[in-house]
Amino acid sequence: MEESLLFKSKKEVKRLLREKVEQAKLDLIYTELNELNISYNKCDSVKELRKSLKKSLSKLDYNKVIVIIDNVNNKLENMLNELDHGSTNAFTKLMT
Repeated sequence: MEESLLFKSKKEVKRLLREKVEQAKLDLIYTELNELNISYNKCDSVKELRKSLKKSLSKLDYNKVIVIIDNVNNKLENMLNELDHGSTNAFTKLMT
């Protein structure tokens, strides 16, 4: 019984972490866009942001944005996967 409670707790922590990571992705992408002086509308998801930017940017600028989004997504997803597989330093690796 205690083991199933622990499993449920871990599952809930992972779910909450994924939600926070989604917001962190947006924040990191916004920072990169600001550095490139690319204007944007605040969105609730990366997917929504992509759609919005595709409509408002030139093809060249949109391609720059896609590289940024993919880079942020890959780094944070790798961190989550490492944490999911028991890494104790995944977050530290991401930050360095």
